[in-house]
Amino acid sequence: MKPFSSLALCSALVISLLSLAGIAEEPLRWKLEKGQRFQLQTQQQTESQVSYATKKLPSSVNLLLHVSWEVQEAAAEKFVVAQTIDSVRIEMKGQGDNATVYDSRERKAVVGAAKDLAAAVAPLLGAKFTFTMTPLGEVAAADQVSVEGGAGIPGLNQESINQLLKQSLLPLPKSFEGSTPAWTDERQATAALGVVKQKRTFTLAGMEDRAGQPAAKITVTGELELTPVADRKGSPKLKDQSFSGTIWFSREAGRLLTSETKQRLVTESAYRDSTINVDLTTTITSTLTPRE
Repeated sequence: MKPFSSLALCSALVISLLSLAGIAEEPLRWKLEKGQRFQLQTQQQTESQVSYATKKLPSSVNLLLHVSWEVQEAAAEKFVVAQTIDSVRIEMKGQGDNATVYDSRERKAVVGAAKDLAAAVAPLLGAKFTFTMTPLGEVAAADQVSVEGGAGIPGLNQESINQLLKQSLLPLPKSFEGSTPAWTDERQATAALGVVKQKRTFTLAGMEDRAGQPAAKITVTGELELTPVADRKGSPKLKDQSFSGTIWFSREAGRLLTSETKQRLVTESAYRDSTINVDLTTTITSTLTPRE
């Protein structure tokens, strides 16, 4: 490498490190104000492939939620936010099937298999609940959303909806320790596979322009620990996994801008004389934007 190239590279590295150090010195905090209104759009796309014997059965479920936020209280220690589910769109497709789609925003008559989706979605529309969040992004308390009729549809049972709506969009650290601006978060959820514990590691990666404003870029990786349902034969075992994503947070506005995460789970279970393998990939994109 030529001397001037080495010098340029070193200079760029020093500038990058100094910039990162400056970001880390000022803590990231949620800064909501009473009366603020936002729309949270969450899109969850799930691709699944079930393999057993010589058969492979692909399927997909895509869920789109539009949720209104209104900040009811704002204090130094907490924010109380009221949420309302405005619309739901769900699309399901199995091997060789035409996609079944229901969109609550459409006014046309619902026919065929979409009627089942409409019946499952109906209790969600207009559902309201409040949650309390700290400036560190921790959800300290939350109402329970009542969902009936969706137990047989992936992603629409009461447990799944409550977990999706109440999970922290972005937990933040009290401070950074050591030379690397990173922090961890642990959470637990109940799923069809059993009890899932997840440990996530967040790393402050610098500043980027996002939606026309400077934003802290945060990368995230994670690991899962699965405890299968007790006393159930053929409970799945976790064979492989991965979790990663990127989050953009506005320091000035004190809120999330966008987050994108992708998780892959590979499980194996026994059924009679066969082994069933399930390869599941879930991508979640969330965007929080101001509303008038």
